[in-house]
Amino acid sequence: MRIPFRFLMTMSLAAQALAMTPQYSSYVNYSIDASHIYATAVVDGSTSCDPNCPLGAMHTGKVYLHLGSTGGWVNGNTVTPPTYLSVSNSQTINATPGVNYAESDEEEVYCSGLGSNIFQEGGGPLLKLTTTYWGPPVTEQNNKCYWGSLACSAGTTATCKGGTAIAFVPSCPQYVKATWLVVGGVCTVFVGAAATGPGACD
Repeated sequence: MRIPFRFLMTMSLAAQALAMTPQYSSYVNYSIDASHIYATAVVDGSTSCDPNCPLGAMHTGKVYLHLGSTGGWVNGNTVTPPTYLSVSNSQTINATPGVNYAESDEEEVYCSGLGSNIFQEGGGPLLKLTTTYWGPPVTEQNNKCYWGSLACSAGTTATCKGGTAIAFVPSCPQYVKATWLVVGGVCTVFVGAAATGPGACD
């Protein structure tokens, strides 16, 4: 969950007392391959001042990211409020399909003029890889392959039922294995690889 808006608004009101308007944002990007989860958390932006920034006020961005059993803080450079800052923190884990991994992130900008954070957000969804097999009939359109049926082995069920538009060279295989990233229960991105036949979905 993100930090409540009321908390952000309180910091914003404090900044206004110093004639500053924070314009920061944060986000987390995810990507995968067949056996890894990659995450990058970012805070960026700047602060405008009206008419002048408080004398000596400086801003420092920092990002916390913990993925599975790895991670920590990354601190950015200290800059004047109007100077654009961008701080990122990237983590990678080896992931076993079907296993949940905790992600925790926090993005902050500290203002020396306030003696506290002028911006702070964070989150923490569960991440996991899941597997979906697809099979015939196979069609090709605009250099992408589409499979017409799930090909899960007996007794297994696919969490993510998408993943049928994949480019293959020189031709479409009869079966494909799609590895999905599930973020907080939502199927997001996938990678595909040719398969020899049906397989265990999860």
